[in-house]
Amino acid sequence: MPARPPISRQHGFSLLELLVVLVILAIMAATAMISVGTLGSDDELQRESLRLEALMRLAGEEALMQGRDLGLYIEEDRYRFMLYSRDEQRWLPMDADRSF
Repeated sequence: MPARPPISRQHGFSLLELLVVLVILAIMAATAMISVGTLGSDDELQRESLRLEALMRLAGEEALMQGRDLGLYIEEDRYRFMLYSRDEQRWLPMDADRSF
């Protein structure tokens, strides 16, 4: 009689193999979510940097035309323009209603 090949008792995947695949998929999904979230903030950062550039150009032109000294005060979460008062010999914050 011919010899029979050994019967394989393995059908499907083991629990460990399934868990490894699930962990890999979870890591890939988390990486995709993080990259999508940062792209949105990059757009906001780009918009804000273009806005600041335009404001600085405008302030420079106005300071030149009016003969005033303007400065930019940068804090951790905001920035504002300052006007140098020659009378008081110090920088004063510009009011929102005061024009350059």
